[in-house]
Amino acid sequence: MQPSEIAKYFHLPLLEAAKELQICTSSLKAICRKHGITRWPQRKIRAMDIRIVNLKKNLKSQNSKSKIANRIKTEIKWLEEKRAAICSGVQRPLIKDQQHDGHGRRWEWASTN
Repeated sequence: MQPSEIAKYFHLPLLEAAKELQICTSSLKAICRKHGITRWPQRKIRAMDIRIVNLKKNLKSQNSKSKIANRIKTEIKWLEEKRAAICSGVQRPLIKDQQHDGHGRRWEWASTN
């Protein structure tokens, strides 16, 4: 099973994803580890979705040409790109992009070519 097949279920909790794939959770975890996916990303994706929604609400209340609005737009774009990369199942250690994953580790989310 390829990461792209599993990635379709990243928005679901691990147990639900395993049921959809008709495999046990242990097998799903083993497949993920084999492909370098150390943690099931459902909570991270949900947190990003909530952050994006909140930023969009804040953006509506800002002057569209202000510095704050530009920062909000930049963060929304970055979060959307990171979410898309996670959902594609592609990640690699940080090389250039100095973003943290919240656990003290740095990652660069690779685009699918």
